[in-house]
Amino acid sequence: GEAWPDEDIFIAILKRMGLDYGAKSQKELLDQEIREMAERYPEMEGMTFDSLKTKGYYTPPRHYFNYRRRGGFPTPTGKFEFWSKELEKVGGDPLPFWQEPPVTPVSRPDLSREFPYILSIGGRRMQYFISNNRQIKSLRRQYPFPIVTMHPDVAKARGINDGDWVWIRTFRGRVTQKARLDDSIDPRVINCDFGWWYPEAGAPDYGWRESNANILTSCDDGCDPYMGSYQLQCLLCNVYRNNDCHIEERYYSSSLYTDRP
Repeated sequence: GEAWPDEDIFIAILKRMGLDYGAKSQKELLDQEIREMAERYPEMEGMTFDSLKTKGYYTPPRHYFNYRRRGGFPTPTGKFEFWSKELEKVGGDPLPFWQEPPVTPVSRPDLSREFPYILSIGGRRMQYFISNNRQIKSLRRQYPFPIVTMHPDVAKARGINDGDWVWIRTFRGRVTQKARLDDSIDPRVINCDFGWWYPEAGAPDYGWRESNANILTSCDDGCDPYMGSYQLQCLLCNVYRNNDCHIEERYYSSSLYTDRP
């Protein structure tokens, strides 16, 4: 009940620092966002967050060629830019370019023998938004556990069956997720869920270290110079069975699954 929206936390911190966040509350920010959307969807002109709450939801009609109606693209030149004037202004390469990620079979061949698979993190699940909603019973029942997807050949080589709990390990750490076999995925690639925690594990950390893919990543290898993000794709990993996992047992005996409080 004392939780704050992220935006209110940012506003409070900047206020203490004597800086202006551009709004005094999350509601003011939401109104700003709706006004921005109205520039693309004229049907939303005059809408506010309060009026949207009353309406419940709004699906704007699909428009094409918005740049013509707005008199160009929202770029310094008003054109679709292959040469980014904004990146050029801050000293970046204005043209798209390839840069090998810091930990791949190419950049770190010394790790490839111990970690032979390429790990991708971040597949979206419609029941959840980033790390939210694991505590909502109806959504959790639809998608109760984090999934790691691999090719059947990989699973066979590692002694893993569909539905087994497995360890996913990088040189930074390991987490456990439930295996799903899919012959459409490249045999060199492992894909795992992100943002997981377990409300039923209880305070103080709610089991976030058990399956959360952030354990597998790090800022130590450098972040993207423009977005600030750490490496989420092309990590090197290994997978093997977790023969002592009690996550399912804990969930099925918890109030998130049963009807008792």
